[in-house]
Amino acid sequence: MALQLDPLAFAATLGVPYLPGLVNCVKSLLGFSSIDETHRHRLSWIITTFEQILDDELEYEHFHNSSALAKIKHFKYAIYRAEDELDKIFIGRSEKSGQPTQSTYNQVFSDFSSSESMNLESLVIKNSVMSSISHANIENCPASWPRYKKLPAPLKKCFELLSIFPTDFQFEKEYLIHLWMAEDFIRDDTESQKLEEIGSIYLDKLVEKSLLLKPADDPHDFYKIDAELHKLAEFVSCGVCLTIKEGQSITDLASSHLNDSLRHFSLRCENYSQETAKLLAGCEGLRTFLLHIGGRSSNIKVKLFDNQLICFKTLRVLDLSCPSIIEVPDSIGCLKHLRYLDLSNSGIDSLPKMIRKLHSLQILKLYDCIKLRSLPCLEHLRSLKHLFLNKNHYLDSLPQGIGHLTFLETFSCPFVVGTNKGEDIGVLIKMNNLRGSLCISNLENVQKLEEAKKAALIDKKLLRQLNLKWSEEPTQQHRFEEVLEGLQPDSKLEKLKISGYGGQIFPDWVTSDSFENLKKVSLINCNGCKHLPSLWRLPKLESLTISKMDQIEQLNDDFFFHIGSGVVFPSLEMLEVKSMENLRSWVTNDIGQLSFPKLNQLTFKDCPMLEQINVLQLLNSIWCLKIKDCELLIRWMDQQPGWQKKKEEDDGSSIYQRI
Repeated sequence: MALQLDPLAFAATLGVPYLPGLVNCVKSLLGFSSIDETHRHRLSWIITTFEQILDDELEYEHFHNSSALAKIKHFKYAIYRAEDELDKIFIGRSEKSGQPTQSTYNQVFSDFSSSESMNLESLVIKNSVMSSISHANIENCPASWPRYKKLPAPLKKCFELLSIFPTDFQFEKEYLIHLWMAEDFIRDDTESQKLEEIGSIYLDKLVEKSLLLKPADDPHDFYKIDAELHKLAEFVSCGVCLTIKEGQSITDLASSHLNDSLRHFSLRCENYSQETAKLLAGCEGLRTFLLHIGGRSSNIKVKLFDNQLICFKTLRVLDLSCPSIIEVPDSIGCLKHLRYLDLSNSGIDSLPKMIRKLHSLQILKLYDCIKLRSLPCLEHLRSLKHLFLNKNHYLDSLPQGIGHLTFLETFSCPFVVGTNKGEDIGVLIKMNNLRGSLCISNLENVQKLEEAKKAALIDKKLLRQLNLKWSEEPTQQHRFEEVLEGLQPDSKLEKLKISGYGGQIFPDWVTSDSFENLKKVSLINCNGCKHLPSLWRLPKLESLTISKMDQIEQLNDDFFFHIGSGVVFPSLEMLEVKSMENLRSWVTNDIGQLSFPKLNQLTFKDCPMLEQINVLQLLNSIWCLKIKDCELLIRWMDQQPGWQKKKEEDDGSSIYQRI
């Protein structure tokens, strides 16, 4: 039976006054009316006070005492209800201001710190509610309980959420952190760190306390919980978390679990029927819904019922990442609280247009949606931070309004430049929160320097990887050199890839020593280039790939290396030269200056004219050389003293080692 509880009324029954009055500057900052301000203040007080009691006063035996357990559930329910009410206030403010939706959790704790008055109020409630509970001696208390008990309140929530996943389920680090962010579990006390960074600290703390396991022999970034930890997480969640595994009957659990108290729910089933949807209609307080239907080999195709999602008015996380889902209804636009939507691996070929109403959405995952070729207008998704698609998923065109997403940090698929308004490279001008990796393709649609500068890449201080790609064969009408000049990024860049470039020379910024953090450079299919850039200037360059540059016939001092004082390529560890049809040799006239002190991986592939690499004797750090489809070079290597062919790999590569 659902717990029918008004959090404000519940607080009143405890005989505890809420703290009156607010600081005028805070009131002005938040922009609320006095009525909203007072209501928000009361809700914040309930959340902080009740959380403090649950954090400090609960013992393992309380969960085995029916009276205590009922009160614990009431506390949790009151907290969730108060958070939902606060969410409505902040969403309403966002809709009026046009700004991203604020974090309810962080706003609550910016109002109430651990002050003396809060401690006093908590003490009153504790004495009036918890003092009557008897402390029975409970045997077989799990060894993990004391570790859980000592966790801060935010980490307790993070741990409890793990109970909706199967035992030994493998969690990816990014997946867990994004879930915690969407649930508003991550508390930012200083506002000086990104939530992702704090989430990573949370994860490390759970591992440190052995409440989350990271197999030492697992090369991937996976985590899991075993049966004992899963049992504890399920136990302390007090019924707000539920998972139904494949083969279990949802009907048997409907009366006892599927009600307004349920907050986090995972359902794995063979099919999703109208009957199942009706059973879930009573879960109006649901925050998390993970639905997995069938498996990858399943032939079941599901269109969610249009009225299904309307019931979940406070839903924050919706995961429909399974191949059986082929259509999402327009009613998804009713989920004003939704912050995380995962449609990865689904069979959808379009997103509903009403997705534009998801003003609180922060994370949208569309990995492996192979039928999806376009996105609807995203202009109003003002809270969106991460838009995930596969790195090689080319949309037919940019989604309309994407330039308005000034808080967007991740756009993981290629940014396809078009010629129409709203699809040109200029839409990037205000998207200065983009971070990590960015790929810009179809640069042939950028015609001049002024257009390229509108992308304002130099203002995107958080980009670390940049891929610039021309997709058509070079023509005289393309002003490659001035366009690339205008695409200069910030100097903190770490990886740069340029492909399809048709200019004869590279702009100075490509080799500027101001790019002191640049570690990897790839120059692919730059057929117009007659000269390689002087990359020896880059002090931290570790990896260099040169491919399909047909006008280059020789790697020598004039084109590639530096004559003069100093060490050449002091940090270079890997050099790969491939698909160079006219490359004949690698020579140097200045034996004393060529050093490459750290080079240890040297690869030549598909260079049919390459006859020799005379500098090989000078590369003392090289102990292994890989050659494929370079017959003339292989003949030359077979005659070199001090080198021996050790083996041939499955791909036909010959491996030479120094002896």
